[in-house]
Amino acid sequence: MALSDALKPQSKPWVKLGQALGKLASVIAGGNITKATVTAHGPDMKAASGYLMAAITTGLLNRQDSNLVNSAVLAKELGLQVSQ
Repeated sequence: MALSDALKPQSKPWVKLGQALGKLASVIAGGNITKATVTAHGPDMKAASGYLMAAITTGLLNRQDSNLVNSAVLAKELGLQVSQ
């Protein structure tokens, strides 16, 4: 499972960065984001794409109840489309 990789020590900085970038994008857009595309480049990022997308979605939602596990469901409920 892609999210299990998010728990590895070497992945934690990427998760934090993804959440921060998502939150920054949300703030810049005034919270009015309806669609986002996550693009990761390089062989090392191929394995990270699953949890990176979840981390960015968590940041985009900018909610206390959002996390890596439920961010996709919350985004769908709110009409936010996040793709790779």
